[in-house]
Amino acid sequence: MSLLRNYIPNPMCVDMANYLSSHGGVTNCTIVNVTSDYQPPSLYPGFGVETAADGDAWCAMTIPDAPRETPLVIAANMTPGDDQTSGPALFDQWMQVWGGDSTNWSVRGSLSKTGVSGEFTIPAGGQTPQIVFRSPAKAGQRIYIWNIYLGTKADWEALQGYAPGAPLAGSLMPL
Repeated sequence: MSLLRNYIPNPMCVDMANYLSSHGGVTNCTIVNVTSDYQPPSLYPGFGVETAADGDAWCAMTIPDAPRETPLVIAANMTPGDDQTSGPALFDQWMQVWGGDSTNWSVRGSLSKTGVSGEFTIPAGGQTPQIVFRSPAKAGQRIYIWNIYLGTKADWEALQGYAPGAPLAGSLMPL
């Protein structure tokens, strides 16, 4: 028996508009708080990112507890906006993990569709890592995101065995 851990500080997406504004930032987009308005529907809370004007649109969440020099994965459920015609993000990745210092600040891991990423590491030291959520490149288009996870691949696989598709808020000690 071991402790499963999700390093996302707000996995239940509570008041994401205010949370992202004060814990990372919002650029060229609006955050829409939603619970079960996804297509396909979900019982779990999440949020939408809607592009305000054509071009790169994103919001970020700092991850102060993310371990450094440890193989990690990111995972999430994501779907285009209500009309299902929302285009891709400007850089074809809906979710990215950024880390490093001021001379080596770059994408460490990314996810372009629902699922789980390959393993990546965040270098030791440097700035507080962030997860960046990118919206479609066209104004008015939206992507919905829920069940966000950042942690080890082994913890992600164990979580899927206990509660497939469910968010992990905080940590879990399986019985």
